[in-house]
Amino acid sequence: MLGSDRGDSVRLPLTKGMQDKSTYQLELQYDVAAGKQSMSYHVVDGDEVETYDFRVLGPERVRTKAGLIDAIKVERVRDPTKSSRKTVLWFGKDWDYLLVRLHQVETDGKEYQIMLKDGKVDGKTVRGQAE
Repeated sequence: MLGSDRGDSVRLPLTKGMQDKSTYQLELQYDVAAGKQSMSYHVVDGDEVETYDFRVLGPERVRTKAGLIDAIKVERVRDPTKSSRKTVLWFGKDWDYLLVRLHQVETDGKEYQIMLKDGKVDGKTVRGQAE
C-alpha cells in the first residue's frame, strides 16, 4: 500500500482485514450488533499498523442529549504499561447500534466526550426516554 502521512510517503504491506481509522469504527459497530464480545482490528495509523482491541462490558442505559438510550457499553483495551488512556463507547441497541456516546480520558487526565444530540436511523428520529 502506498500513501502519505503529513506529507511523508508511506509504504506498508497490505493485508486482508486491514482497516483505516474510519472503517474500523464501522466494523466495530457491526461486530457489536452481531453480539461479539471481544474484537481486534489492524488499523493503519500514520506509517505503521496498530492493533486496536475492544471488549464488550454489557448493556447500560446511557444519558445523551436525545434522552436515555439503552446501549451496549464497550471499552478499548490497552496495555496499561504502554498507555493510561481510557476510551469507553456506547452503541444504541434500538438504533442500529449507532454510536450514541463516547468518553475518553487522555494520559494527561484531560477528558473528552461525544454525545448524540439528534439523528435519524432508517428515517426515524432517534429519541431516548425522558429522565
